[in-house]
Order: sequence, then C-alpha cells, then structure tokens
Amino acid sequence: MSKKRLFLFACATVLAATLTLAILAARTLSLPSVPVSITFAQSANNSGSLSQPTFRVTNHTAKVLCVTPWEVEIKQGTNWTKFQHNAQHAFISPHAAADVTIDFTTQQYQPPTDTWRLTVNVAEKLDGAPAFLQKLKHYPGWLRLQGNPSFNMVPNPFTKGAIWYGNPRKVRSEDIPLR
Repeated sequence: MSKKRLFLFACATVLAATLTLAILAARTLSLPSVPVSITFAQSANNSGSLSQPTFRVTNHTAKVLCVTPWEVEIKQGTNWTKFQHNAQHAFISPHAAADVTIDFTTQQYQPPTDTWRLTVNVAEKLDGAPAFLQKLKHYPGWLRLQGNPSFNMVPNPFTKGAIWYGNPRKVRSEDIPLR
C-alpha cells in the first residue's frame, strides 16, 4: 500500500512541477514595453472635419500581433473623455506595418473637434505552453455554452489549427490637435 501512495505522490509532484514550469514560461514570453508604434498618417478632409483618419501601426517584435482600436480619448478643456471604439482587428506580421482606419460614422459618439488620441489593444500570437494555457482557460466557458442552444456554434478551444492571442497591452498614440 505504501508503494502505491509513494507513486501517487510522485505523479502529483511531477504534475505540479510541469504546470509551474508552463506558467513561468508563459510569463517570460510577454511583449516588450512598446511592441508597436502608432503614427497619425492622414489628417482631416478639405472641410476641416475628420472623415476617416488613418494610423500607421508598426510591429517592432518578432511575433504576429493582433491590433484592435480600443478607445478614443477626446480632450474637452483640461479633461480627457474616453469613448469605447468598436472596430475590426488588424493582424500585423513581425517587423511589418499596417494601416488602421477609424470610422467615426459607425460609432455612438461625435467625431472629435479638438485634440484627441487613440488607444489600441495589442496581443501577441501564442505558441506552445502559453497557447495551451489559454485553451485550458477557455475550456470551462466552452463547456458551459454547450448546454445553451443559442451558442452551439462556438468551436472547441482545442480544435486543431485554432490560433490564440494573449498577453494584451494597451498602446496610445500621440495627441492629435485639430486646431
């Protein structure tokens, strides 16, 4: 009986050590402090108002990044007001650049008329242990959704070929004066 307990204890120790190493490996794979640079590329149209301003986002890492416009901050007097911005993701290859266009006509706030800035959410493509940990993190939620007929099309997190992004970081553009 004691050999069986010793074997179980050894298995539990190896499992705990493996999970600890996987978590530590995930922490060391985070993005640098400034993974992208955001440059205002297109100014206002001829009438002086913003139509669809464009930003050039440059990836300074060796990883594929998913960049999502997150919020627009508009300066009103001395205060900054934040508005959540809903837009499509841009996937940027390592050491490459892409344009991100802001469409104010689809948002629930007015285009800025004074100084403003854009904040984007940057997440890296995960491989190996960090991707596996993300899949484990999302698996319980997927199991809960399986009993709901409205969400029967949600794919299993362990589907082969699924790509996961993680280690998100917010990056803000420079202030853009309109006057």
